[in-house]
Amino acid sequence: MLSQGEAFSPREAVAGELARLISEVLTRLAERGVTDTPLAEEWAAIRQADPEEIDFCLAAARLGLDPYVEAGPYGQLIVKAAEELRGNPLGDFPDAVDPASMQDALERIRAARSDIAQGRPPEAAGDLRRAVRARSVVAGAMSWETGWNRARAVRRAAGAAEDEAFPLTRYVAGVDRRAADRGLQAVGGTVDDRGPVVVLDQGRPADLQRFTLSSVAGAAADPPGHAHAAKAART
Repeated sequence: MLSQGEAFSPREAVAGELARLISEVLTRLAERGVTDTPLAEEWAAIRQADPEEIDFCLAAARLGLDPYVEAGPYGQLIVKAAEELRGNPLGDFPDAVDPASMQDALERIRAARSDIAQGRPPEAAGDLRRAVRARSVVAGAMSWETGWNRARAVRRAAGAAEDEAFPLTRYVAGVDRRAADRGLQAVGGTVDDRGPVVVLDQGRPADLQRFTLSSVAGAAADPPGHAHAAKAART
């Protein structure tokens, strides 16, 4: 008997199987005369949703909200975040912030972008950026494999051995600011063609600041003006 195992499946395949399961449950209920259930109503709404509504529901879900029950009071803020933060840092924003602090978090990101644009990354950051930009991306690699490959590329470009501390301050500039939400640890981005600047949560422990700066150093190949958020896990 199979007691344990592990498998990786394409997202589309998993979504398809879940949709099939829901449809079969509704079919069995209908065969027994059970109709007009909340499940049937929500499934019909989901299947009829247009692309904009789907994006809204996904953002609400990542904020920890039921898009059809709880997201109403935050609807305008979710839409505003989508308009202002297309791409990154929108990718991390819903995962990082508490719904009640979205407005403050958006204002913090606006201010952080100004800090990034006016920032002065170390002179060596440009050399690292140009070297890492040429890295190759392995198609089909798992996310952690991509992360390790990027980290190794950064180290090779900087001439740093794998068993020594990476000289972060030579390549990444940090700016301390008050956090609007404890989940939104930092906002980072590139300046011109020189390298990354990170706006950090003020007063964080040194080891956590170094971890955040390290994650931004890995984004040294991002185009100028590109911004992204560093987040803490929310429970």
